[in-house]
Amino acid sequence: MNSTPQWPLQCRSETEQISFDIQPLGFDRAFPAHATRSSLPIFRLPPELYFHILGFLTQADLDNLAAVDEDCQRLSALYACKEAEIRYTKSASCALQCDISTPVISHPECVRRLAVVAASPRVTPVLPRSFGEHVAERIRDELKNLHIVDWDCTRTIFPLTFTSALASSPVKHLRVGGTVLHDEGDGPAPETMNIPLETLCLETSEGIPDIKSRSVVFDQLVLPASSTLRQLIWRGNPNLDNLSFNITPSDFPSFARLRSLCLDRVSLNSDNVLQLLLGPHSRIDTLAMDSTTVSTSQFFSTRGYMPYLTHFTWLHHGEFHGSSVADVLSFLDENPQLQALHVPEPLPSWIIDDALIPLIERKLALSSLHLVWLSPDIPEASLQALATIRSLRHLWLSIGRPDAMRSTWEVDHEKMKDLLAPLGSQLETLAFSKDTYVRKMTNAHPLAPASFGFGDYYMNKVLPVDDAGVLALLSPAETAEFHVRSATHARSCPTVPDYDLHLAALVHMRHLAWEKWHAAAILELAGRYYADAFPRLRFLFVGQMPFVGDGNGVLEHHDSPPQREPCMSSLQKKMSMTLWRPV
Repeated sequence: MNSTPQWPLQCRSETEQISFDIQPLGFDRAFPAHATRSSLPIFRLPPELYFHILGFLTQADLDNLAAVDEDCQRLSALYACKEAEIRYTKSASCALQCDISTPVISHPECVRRLAVVAASPRVTPVLPRSFGEHVAERIRDELKNLHIVDWDCTRTIFPLTFTSALASSPVKHLRVGGTVLHDEGDGPAPETMNIPLETLCLETSEGIPDIKSRSVVFDQLVLPASSTLRQLIWRGNPNLDNLSFNITPSDFPSFARLRSLCLDRVSLNSDNVLQLLLGPHSRIDTLAMDSTTVSTSQFFSTRGYMPYLTHFTWLHHGEFHGSSVADVLSFLDENPQLQALHVPEPLPSWIIDDALIPLIERKLALSSLHLVWLSPDIPEASLQALATIRSLRHLWLSIGRPDAMRSTWEVDHEKMKDLLAPLGSQLETLAFSKDTYVRKMTNAHPLAPASFGFGDYYMNKVLPVDDAGVLALLSPAETAEFHVRSATHARSCPTVPDYDLHLAALVHMRHLAWEKWHAAAILELAGRYYADAFPRLRFLFVGQMPFVGDGNGVLEHHDSPPQREPCMSSLQKKMSMTLWRPV
């Protein structure tokens, strides 16, 4: 047995990130030299029609299909193997095992998205160089149709062999997360190396504090992909990064295709990097940037008019001192062509109400706006001012920090509808986040705190009904299980081994009933306040529930069955400018 650890290529079961679905590879492209012999009628159809049929099958159906014959197994693999992962563990098996409990990729040519992860990201030591080289070897030798790589490991020594593997692969989209450490054995990527990436997302920290070193990701990923990049997202940690770029304008390649750029707390010690990414010849149309570093603050105060820029996101991370605000407002004032302005972090009223909204009214004709107030509620005067923006089509309102555990905004939807009424004939997207309904939808006492001690409305899941009301919300099968669990739990006591299991099951079923009740209540709220008042709505987000409209005053749930979205995934996909879009 080989003494070098091998890490299996396994089916990827789930992801915690907001991700975009990827289409499976076509049968004839995945298996170009394979001649089908199956008698199944589907193989009599042209291969391009397979997906119109397989798209209706469940995972259980695909598993049963794979058991029919070899051709069906290959057909099922197009779906079952389209997403895979390589998970780092210290004791990894050398053989690729395949069974129902731990599915392993049997057809690597079907893999379209690869996740590279560590088994225990919080306690994993520095991943050895051999692991990166192993991943590079798999990409180079096996994953011939790979399209997306999502590398998310806590501490990684990034080998140049991985960059070389990307250069010779069909990978178009790459995300790197975690801390990237420097390896003295590797220098910069050769100047002749080109990586044909279209999107690159770097959520990394580099190096060690107080040690100045070249940026690994800049040398080995950004520069080699400069000729093909369409979207670059770079998020760093200014408390850790101390990077040197040591380049001059003559050395810097042209990012001719770059249109979407996000720079968030990246320590750009070299002004040349920022100047040449966003200089006079830039064709960036979507920009998200923080105002917390010296270089970015200087950019906002001096860059001036950017003729191609239409979408802008201001990231301030709670640092909104007078000079940085003035710099950003000056930048907005000099770019009246902007169509979208998003500020996803809360700002105090003296900035939004006294400076930002008046500037928007005076200089900008926005079609998309996202604002967050650092206050318990949004002033009526602000809503009235927003309602006068005749060009506005997409509006996202919120209060408080987006990463706060509690939702505290008790929206008065009757008043909200009336104040935004002037937008009724034009608004296509309307979104509310951090909204709560503790007192309005439950039987809470008027003097009760907004969160009953711990958590909030969405965490507590308090139903304003008794057990009979709970049963009315459950399906017949769920109702039968509820009766069994309740009877068993009533006969048990805390000393019985199954007591906790039955109690947990009852709590789970009550939560399931709450989710159904909440979905119905928010649908009723959406119809009562917004369907008729804003008949052109195509998308509404309220109560952590997404709704779609037909443009004629009819709203319905975005998903069937309805799904609450605490992470606002559908809303983020629709409006966020800082979201990695590997599509």
